[in-house]
Amino acid sequence: MWTIVLIAVCILMIGSLIYLGSRMSHFPLLGKIAGKNAFGRWVVRLIPLAVFAGFAVWDFVNAVIVLIHLTVFWIAADLLFLLFSKRGKGKKKAKAYAAAWIAILACAVYLVIGYYCAHQVSRKSYTILTEKDLGQQKLRIALIADCHVGSTFDGEGFARHLAEIQKLKPDVLVIVGDYVDDSSTKEDMLRAGQALGGFEAKYGVYFVYGNHDKGYYNSRGFTADELAANLRENGVTILEDANVMLSSGVCLIGRKDRSDRSRKGMAELMEGIDPSLYTIVLNHQPNDYKAEAEAGPDLVLSGHTHGGQMIPIGLIGRLSGADDRSYGMEKRNSTTFLVTSGISCWALDFKTGTKSEYVIIDLVGNVK
Repeated sequence: MWTIVLIAVCILMIGSLIYLGSRMSHFPLLGKIAGKNAFGRWVVRLIPLAVFAGFAVWDFVNAVIVLIHLTVFWIAADLLFLLFSKRGKGKKKAKAYAAAWIAILACAVYLVIGYYCAHQVSRKSYTILTEKDLGQQKLRIALIADCHVGSTFDGEGFARHLAEIQKLKPDVLVIVGDYVDDSSTKEDMLRAGQALGGFEAKYGVYFVYGNHDKGYYNSRGFTADELAANLRENGVTILEDANVMLSSGVCLIGRKDRSDRSRKGMAELMEGIDPSLYTIVLNHQPNDYKAEAEAGPDLVLSGHTHGGQMIPIGLIGRLSGADDRSYGMEKRNSTTFLVTSGISCWALDFKTGTKSEYVIIDLVGNVK
């Protein structure tokens, strides 16, 4: 799948550079340069490539995002002027010039909003009712996922977000994968771990691995073993295909990430668990809903998708079968599934159609 995605992005990138290059002459000054000779036309057409290359050296991924979005807005503006404006050869250049500025301004506004949605973290609250006895009237769960420490915030920023969550007095904090990634520094990892060590919750802090946490290329300043050691030193319980009791009526199950070939099936993880218990599953990637619904846990919490990150990535993820859901809550059989958009991002500095969040779940039970 990723090979197909990379090929598609390359095609879009090349197509965008060609299209934008063809539109440069619509600016009066550049049009004069392009009109003199063949060399001038090529110089003007290569301007988008030169600007893109300059930004790509600094941040290639986000340079591609801006390039493709600008092209989409420019094509849309050109089509609108073509369909709805009055025809006339004398006004053709003026229309193209107006379409260019509309595209640039619209794209800028769109991406500024997307940048804000990625970097400004909000709270998302859910209340879930159950007929089961939780051992207490209400269990407050704080859920965070996809921190990617060092991306939109560093270790100190992570500590500030935890301080905000702490004010809400959760009974338990769960971290559903991608706490760090290959770009995280050891300094930020240690500071984030220190913040977790100071977090106070009645039932503690629990963590499951995501696809980024153990690292891909050993290019960062700490190993997966050092990460695990730091989490444990700061009182965090790592669950890898394991379960633990919270209150007398709640069982928490943490799954290995889908990328780990040794992970157990959901039915196997549910074996021996009293069906009268309220079971909560932590599974980083929301893509095993059928097996999970059949196994019958009460609640499954996931991240990974970043809420779709940017339009139309979420739709592509669902249509391709990569994800069973991109964001929000649904129920299948007796199991409630909840996917958070995550508290940060990986690589991309923008979120459109979604926003960064942490989640507070008030689980209300039937006390006997």
